[in-house]
Parts: sequence; C-alpha cells; structure tokens
Amino acid sequence: MPPPNLKLSVFLVSNLSDPQIWALAVENVEPARGTVIGRGNLSVSQVVARRLKVSPDVDPTSRHANVIDWPEDRDERATIAKELAADAYPAKMRH
Repeated sequence: MPPPNLKLSVFLVSNLSDPQIWALAVENVEPARGTVIGRGNLSVSQVVARRLKVSPDVDPTSRHANVIDWPEDRDERATIAKELAADAYPAKMRH
C-alpha cells in the first residue's frame, strides 16, 4: 500500500545483480525503515498496466522513484496493491 502521501517509494533495479539490489536496500532503505527482509520485483510495465505512473528522481544515479497516481479510494488502492504484490517476481527473502 502507498503511504498517506500516495507516493510509494521504489528503486529501479534493472541490470543489477541480486547482491547489488540487496546492497541498495541496505544503503537506502534500512537507515529509515530497519532491516529489509524481503522484496518483490516488478517491471515498470506492470505498474503502468494498473494506470499508475513511475516517477524517477531527478538524479538518475539514485535509482529511486515513486509510484504515483494512486486512486483516492482506499479500497481501489488496496486492490491494486494486492494485484502488484501477486505480480511481483520472484519474491525473495534475505539470507
């Protein structure tokens, strides 16, 4: 689910190895949210297919983006979030 500001923070990880993706999480996510124990990968096209947009940060080296244009209705957001979670491939747990 997106946070109240309806900007879901994500990282663009294409062309990164599995260890590089985990390192990105350690460096950028863990300081604010604690230990990352799992992840799911989605393509931008899977997000866009749900009528959402991926808005990358101005600095492309950050690899950070926000998923935006979520519907106002909470139930619609929950449905979309569940669909994206089901689409995520592969769900990976940290070892």
